[in-house]
Amino acid sequence: MLSLFLSSFISLILFTIYGTFISKVAFFRSNIFINVLIGIVAINTLTSFLSLFFPINNYVLFAFILSSIILFFFIKKELKSIYQLIKSKKSIIIYSLPFILVTFIISINSPQNYDTGLYHIQTIKWIEEYAVVPGLANLHGRFGFNPNIFTLFALTSLFDIFGQLIFSINFTLLILFILYFINQLYFHFKQSGINHLFILNLIVFLTILSLQYYVSSPSPDFISIVFPLFIFTNLINQGVKNDTISDIPTLILCLYSITVKLATLPVLILVIFILVKHRKETKTIKFILALFCLIIFPWLFRNIILSGWLIYPFYSIDLFNFDWKVPLSKIIHENESIIGWARNPGKKYIEASHMNLFYWFPEWWYQLKTIYKLLFLSSIAFTLLSIIGQYMKKIKLDFNSFAIIITSFFGILFWLMLAPDLRFGKAFLIFATLSPLLFLKFNFKPYAAKFFNPFLTLISIAFLFFVFCANRNTDLNFLRTVSKNPSQLILPKIIESPVTLNFKTINISGINCYMPLEGDRCYNYCIPCTPYFDTALILRGTNLKSGFKHKSNGQKDYSHLKQLLKPFWF
Repeated sequence: MLSLFLSSFISLILFTIYGTFISKVAFFRSNIFINVLIGIVAINTLTSFLSLFFPINNYVLFAFILSSIILFFFIKKELKSIYQLIKSKKSIIIYSLPFILVTFIISINSPQNYDTGLYHIQTIKWIEEYAVVPGLANLHGRFGFNPNIFTLFALTSLFDIFGQLIFSINFTLLILFILYFINQLYFHFKQSGINHLFILNLIVFLTILSLQYYVSSPSPDFISIVFPLFIFTNLINQGVKNDTISDIPTLILCLYSITVKLATLPVLILVIFILVKHRKETKTIKFILALFCLIIFPWLFRNIILSGWLIYPFYSIDLFNFDWKVPLSKIIHENESIIGWARNPGKKYIEASHMNLFYWFPEWWYQLKTIYKLLFLSSIAFTLLSIIGQYMKKIKLDFNSFAIIITSFFGILFWLMLAPDLRFGKAFLIFATLSPLLFLKFNFKPYAAKFFNPFLTLISIAFLFFVFCANRNTDLNFLRTVSKNPSQLILPKIIESPVTLNFKTINISGINCYMPLEGDRCYNYCIPCTPYFDTALILRGTNLKSGFKHKSNGQKDYSHLKQLLKPFWF
């Protein structure tokens, strides 16, 4: 518990100082929430760059802390304003506490996310112990995914202090979003009572709260869902502004989201809309392109070094022929696994990856829960209604609303074509379903301020009751554990692995590699560990930091490009 608070506190201080400094230097007109998010992007970008040369450990963290102390003296006035603002928001903080408390209790439990044991923890351990390792994706294909956020988890894990990885980033972000949305709910309710913006913010807020499952793990899925939801909602909340400075933070968050998970790639459509909006401003376009390079390039370089491919596992972009390059056959299999498992999770997932739309869709639809069927149908229907209504001049949408609806629509198509797993497209589905709230404007204002406090109190109590019922066994077990073992007050639970799980040792060029005897997860076992050992795998040099390669790395094979010429429904 104390370790999670310490890691989260350090993270929040660093994000606030860096974000405030950047906002001051670049003249961003943003609030404290945007400043913290910009700080996250800045520090994550720097850690990704540093990881090209150094392991991301406590020495790097100390350097960030030292640099933040120096920056503090340049932004003392701004930080004082932030402190005064926080003091004036006491009621917001009080109403946020129940939600934060529940989030904290969930976050100190062991990670339940399957992929955390599969590759999340192992990837973070590699980042902490070595600079980026060439060909690491040859050892385990998932290591090539390279979610940018993992370098940030490595920076704030405090492993050298507590002897175990502390995952605080998702927890810190969720606290930030809780404060943001309760503040927005209070503002809209006080201004107009229950209006379209209040309903919009409330539904997005409840959606984000439903993602608390992720806060105890380092899963990038949390950010890939929450960031697009926040970007869209914040654009609507701030209204249409013609000044360029107001749009820069949105561009930064959009570009960063792509580096965390490629499922958010459709947010580039929103970027295009903003660029078109400011197309006559040459200096602005150049500045945006510079931002794009700063954020994207370190992530791309990590991609190339880890896998030999520019964007893994998209094998259509084949530019390099390094000796550590993941063989084409393996990257195709990885791609098939993602697509096939999203369409039809089970033994026949590979077959599903080769099916056209008319074959895999009925089976996928049959397995979909009723609530998600309604979500999918409403998202398609409402976006089409909005687009057609705007075209026929029956509906009036402002620039931001229209851009968001178009982005959500293409986001759904992108999700459906590539990997229709709900977690990959949830943000686009939710906002597309909420699109009528962008043009059906209404408000009911009687006694708005008077009834807000009991209204939010009721929501808080209902939320606490619901979460306790849903996690009753987990919460009671935690209380029993703490009463017997007070050390749990310091450290959160580590990921739970099967008691019977054993590993066998395999020799790779004189280096011991470990492989689980059952299942496909290495959990928190020491590196190098892989569930998919390849006998053709060898070291590029004499130690682990030299990287991995295959004994035979043939010439480029362009036969796979034929598949790209086929439309997705064939």
